[in-house]
Amino acid sequence: MTIVAFEVAVPLERPGLEVWQALIDWESHGRWIPATRSRILDGDGRLGTTFEAVSGFRPLVLVDRMRVTAFDEEELHCAVEKLGPVLTGTAGFTVRAHGSERCTVDWNESVEVPVLPQALAPIAAALGARMFAWSLRKLARQLA
Repeated sequence: MTIVAFEVAVPLERPGLEVWQALIDWESHGRWIPATRSRILDGDGRLGTTFEAVSGFRPLVLVDRMRVTAFDEEELHCAVEKLGPVLTGTAGFTVRAHGSERCTVDWNESVEVPVLPQALAPIAAALGARMFAWSLRKLARQLA
C-alpha cells in the first residue's frame, strides 16, 4: 500500500466565509475540480455526511467515497475520511481569513493508493498538490 500525502496553502483574493461556503457545497466541486462530479449520498452536508466524487473519463474513472468527520463553522475547518473503494485515508481543509477580502485555504490529503508503486508516491503527491492549488484558484475566479 502506497501512501500519497501533501499539503498546500493557497492564498485567495476572496472573503474567507465565501470560500468556506463554496468548499462545503460538496455537489458543486465538479465546477472547479477538473473532470469531477460529486453527489451527496446521505446527510445534510455537515458532520456525518457521506458523499462521492467521481473523477476521470469513461472508461477510466476513480470513485472516491468520503464521510465528513470534522465540521467546524467557527474555525472554518472540515475533514473527511476516504472510504474507498480505491482510495482510503483522510483529507481536509481550513480557511484562514485575512481581513474581509482575502483568505488562505490550507488543504491536506493523506491517502493509501493500492495500485501505485511506492517510488511514484512523491510524483503523485506533487501532482496532487499542484492540481488542488490550481483548482482552488479556479474556484476563486468563479466566485469573483
